[in-house]
Amino acid sequence: TPTRLETSENFDALFGLPRHAIRSGADLHAAIHPDDRERVQAVQASLWSADRPDSFDTEFRILLPDGTIRWLRGKGAVMARAADGTPARLNGVMFDTSDKKEAEAELRIAQEISLRASRLSAMGALASTLAHELNQPLASTTNYLAACRLMLQREGDADRDALFDCLDRGNASVIRASEIIRRMRRFTISGKVTRSEGLLRDILARAWDPLRQKATAMGVILTLDLAPGTERVVCDVLQIEQVIGNLLRNAVDAMAHVPLRRLTITARPGDGQLILSIGDSGPGLSAEARKHLFEPFRTS
Repeated sequence: TPTRLETSENFDALFGLPRHAIRSGADLHAAIHPDDRERVQAVQASLWSADRPDSFDTEFRILLPDGTIRWLRGKGAVMARAADGTPARLNGVMFDTSDKKEAEAELRIAQEISLRASRLSAMGALASTLAHELNQPLASTTNYLAACRLMLQREGDADRDALFDCLDRGNASVIRASEIIRRMRRFTISGKVTRSEGLLRDILARAWDPLRQKATAMGVILTLDLAPGTERVVCDVLQIEQVIGNLLRNAVDAMAHVPLRRLTITARPGDGQLILSIGDSGPGLSAEARKHLFEPFRTS
């Protein structure tokens, strides 16, 4: 932990404190919001770890003397190390990101509203399409069955040939309705795939960006473990971003009620493929959820 801080004239003002009120790492940690303090200390401790990264970039909340919460971003690098490898000097900057966070929160709310509206619209469109497509064969089936009933209600023997003909036609209408549903389901699952080359880190960054503010507030620790040979991928970039984004969103939500929130993305080259794994420290999927894991329109 840094024992002495050299700061600019405006540094203490970020914390709502008079000049030179923060003189050490302990003073700095005391001003950090309790929910973010452990995470910031973990970032700082990593500079002393065996991996010893040479830079840091983290966002966190602080508590001003009047109880107001302010978002700050700290970014810097190790400028010198002692003989044992521990940092001897760190240089960095810290700036207020509260306005940005408020804008992100408002954008996230707008996106969630838009997503709900989009889902409702998609469900409405699907329902309308199904109703439109199935109306004719189901109506035909109803008519054929009604005709069969009338023939059976007549006095005397029913015309067997006409009866079987109505039943056959009704059966054909049911098969047609079933095929319509099967065709639409197949289109929903497969669709046309457009492949292009993309950078894996860029794809992951775009998938993670909408979740970053929420994950930071929750104290989620994100770790990337991308092996050599996984830098470039050929895929439907937009579709893969959506899939990864959904998996990351599910992972973040799954860790809402656990004390340690760690999210790991691992990439390994396979036999002409890329194996991407996303793991979280949540409770996992229930036995019931596993039964329907790969069915469309299913969620945990």
